[in-house]
Amino acid sequence: MSALKAAGPSLKASVASLYRSFLRTARTKDPDGTRGTVEGVRRRFRADACGVGRREFQRIEFMMRDGHKKLKLLQMDGVTGTQQWGAKTGR
Repeated sequence: MSALKAAGPSLKASVASLYRSFLRTARTKDPDGTRGTVEGVRRRFRADACGVGRREFQRIEFMMRDGHKKLKLLQMDGVTGTQQWGAKTGR
């Protein structure tokens, strides 16, 4: 039980940090909001949050690694949005 308590808050903080980083980057890519980049990020995080259980640590960690890769991609100069990463459907 102590391992779950120890992993919980740090994992939660890591997810929140990744979310904030995505939002900051999305705002720089789409400052006026016309492309819907910020809304796309919010939609994706909400959909993923509904699709995974709080105790599925391995899956959350996998999604975090995938998220960091996508964040690096979004931060590249030629990338302008997240349309190809739309919210998952059919779960």
